[in-house]
Amino acid sequence: MKGVKKNRSSAIVTSGLKYPADRTQIRQVLISEQGGYCAYTEYYIGVATAVDVEHFNPTLKGTPADCYGNWFEVSHKWNLMKGASSRWHDFQPILHPTNPDFDSRIIFDTRTGTYFAKNDDNEAENLVKYLFLDNPELSSERIKTLENLSFLSDKLEHSDFEIFVKKLKPNFRRTIETVFNIQL
Repeated sequence: MKGVKKNRSSAIVTSGLKYPADRTQIRQVLISEQGGYCAYTEYYIGVATAVDVEHFNPTLKGTPADCYGNWFEVSHKWNLMKGASSRWHDFQPILHPTNPDFDSRIIFDTRTGTYFAKNDDNEAENLVKYLFLDNPELSSERIKTLENLSFLSDKLEHSDFEIFVKKLKPNFRRTIETVFNIQL
C-alpha cells in the first residue's frame, strides 16, 4: 500500500459532493486521484472491477464528520474483509493512509512481497493487520508480478520498460515503483 495524498482542491471538496447522494461522482474522482488503483490492495481498477467508496474510519459513516479525508476507492472484496465498526475498535491506534510519513512507516519487503511496520510502530502494525496488507495470497501475487516484470526488465532498456509498464497499468503500484524505480 502506498500513502494517499488528499488534494484540498479536489472536485469532491470544491463541488461540495456528499456521500451517499453523490456516490457515483465521488467514486469517479477518487479513482482518478488514486491513479486508477485501489487504495488498499493496489490492484488496478478496470471496467470489470467491483469497487466501493470506502470509509476508512467506519464509525464516521453517516455522521457530519464523514468527509473526503475519510473516503478512499477500494476493491469491494477488501472493503468487505476489512469489516464493520466493531472490528475498527480492535485496531486502535491506527495509522491513517494520508499520514505524511506513511511510506516510511509501512515498509515493503521485496523478497517476500509483504508489507510490515517499522519496529515498535503500533499504529502502523495495526494498519497492516486491519487492512490485511500481509495477506499471503496477495503477497504471492506481488512476487509473481515482480518476477514477470523482471523478465521483461532484463530484455528492455529502462526507458522502454518504463513506457511499457505505464501503458500496461499492472497491479501493485508501490511494489513496482519500489523495485523498478518507476513512478506510476
